[in-house]
This record gives sequence, structure tokens and C-alpha cells, in this order.
Amino acid sequence: MDRTQKVYVCIHVYEHKHPVKLVVHEDGDWMFLCGELHDDNPDNYKAIGVGHLLDWDPSLSEVLDLENNYEAERTGINSKWMRTNLLSSN
Repeated sequence: MDRTQKVYVCIHVYEHKHPVKLVVHEDGDWMFLCGELHDDNPDNYKAIGVGHLLDWDPSLSEVLDLENNYEAERTGINSKWMRTNLLSSN
């Protein structure tokens, strides 16, 4: 993934209040989220280049190969990523 690739982040990640614990790659879009609940207010999300996220947290490079329609989740910044198919019926 190119470092200038546009991705969406929640406001908590954008403001460095929480680490990324949930990455969603759905319909070609990427979202890097803190894992907390957010309402659908557009002000709660920002678009940035993925390079900024990698500068803040190099461990995110572990999920840049995430397939479309998958998500990856971890419990903390040093935890292992668990990948899930979003289209799976399980």
C-alpha cells in the first residue's frame, strides 16, 4: 500500500487519544478505528494518508495486506491481530 493511500480514522485515533485496535477493509475502503462505539456523525471520522498512521504506530504494517471484506482486531497495541471475513455467515 502506498503511504499516500487515503484511509479513514475515528476521531480518537486522529487525536492520538486511543490506539488503532480495529482495521476494516470493506468495498475497497480502509478504516482504522479505536474499537469504541461511534455514532454516524461525519465529524467523528477523518481521512488521512496511511503513512501518518504508520509513523504513529509501525505495527499497523502487519495488517496492510488485509484482503477486501476482512477486518483485523486486537485487544491492545502489543496484541496479535485476529482476522475475520466480513462476508462469513458464522
